[in-house]
Amino acid sequence: MRKSDLENMKLIYPSPTEQSRIATVLSWFDDLIENKKRQNEILEKTAMAIFKSWFVDFEPFKNEEFVYNEELGKEIPKEWEVDFATKFIDFNPPIRLIKGKVYPFVEMKQVSTNSAVCDFDYKEFTGSGVRYRGGDTLMARITPSLEHGKTAYVWFISEEEYGFGTTEFFVLHPKERYLKEFTYLLAKSNDFRDVAINSMTGTSGRQRADVNALKNFLIPIPPQPILQRFHTLVEPLFQKIILNQKQIMILRKIKDALLPKLVFGKLRVEEI
Repeated sequence: MRKSDLENMKLIYPSPTEQSRIATVLSWFDDLIENKKRQNEILEKTAMAIFKSWFVDFEPFKNEEFVYNEELGKEIPKEWEVDFATKFIDFNPPIRLIKGKVYPFVEMKQVSTNSAVCDFDYKEFTGSGVRYRGGDTLMARITPSLEHGKTAYVWFISEEEYGFGTTEFFVLHPKERYLKEFTYLLAKSNDFRDVAINSMTGTSGRQRADVNALKNFLIPIPPQPILQRFHTLVEPLFQKIILNQKQIMILRKIKDALLPKLVFGKLRVEEI
């Protein structure tokens, strides 16, 4: 096609009044999406506040007897133990995926710095990448994503399903189902991330954390009933976050489907 043809091409476009109505409709979708994103931020902050209250400040257990623990350098409830993170978590566990089969795939740019839920695509597995199950946690291991707090909860598949992602993640697999939320919140906690950041080595701009530093991270471990109670308390918060994210995805699809139809007059916005 010649330049003159393009210059003389006639285009159909909405009138200014119609454009204003279309913008109002699309803005309504944007507002709904942003509202649900804000809800998710509040829900996650609430879950993290509970985690800190229980496992850092021990506020629900203040009436119990405390003892000083030399390894942690602070007092903890007497009935609690101290052990490595590997007591609860398998780091980068082996998972067999089939080459040529399509699985959910996560890359670093799809992970947020302030939300547990991430975007994902479907991609053919070629043999490279970290592997994960539903309910696992993906934690960035490369600078600057680690410092920025990029961490994701695998919400989009069940615990019996698998996926893979870029090699720049650590995969944290909880050894018990009731540790799913605990594992994610631990990965987002300042102390845990500081250990990862301080273990980084490599050339400037391409530094990576050492998984062994995380495996050797010491945590106070309460009796199992306390961990199960914590799961019961925070699981509804995570379920609401996941529900919101599913609704966000539906709203995005509807908006994307409406846009060309509105612009080209296949759908009209009536005056209210």
